Amino acid sequence: MSYATFGLSFLFVMSVVGGIIGAKAAKDMIKEGKLNIIDEEESNRHVDNYYKKISKNYKRVIYWSEDDNCWLVDVPELAGCRADGETPEEALKNAEIVIQEWIDTAVSLGRSIPGKDMVET
Repeated sequence: MSYATFGLSFLFVMSVVGGIIGAKAAKDMIKEGKLNIIDEEESNRHVDNYYKKISKNYKRVIYWSEDDNCWLVDVPELAGCRADGETPEEALKNAEIVIQEWIDTAVSLGRSIPGKDMVET
């Protein structure tokens, strides 16, 4: 089994298999050569790539809301994940931010992320 490389800032939040790990487990993985410490810039690239890979799997439903007088985007796989915008393009752009924030929150709370099994790390 190959292990992905995560940066120090991400190290104590996500394990290679997608769960929460503690400092001792992370240190053991580093000693075993299964996890590498990298600089923050490279870490951010890995995290951004992960978000891009996982978020592209989610369906986006875009529609005009008369009540809100704006475009809305719902992401049905992520409960309560919705974005808005003055144009369809702006609403979709905002949806990408909301998806990332939804995933960040789920990870920080130790909750599962729908569709993460469809992404190779």
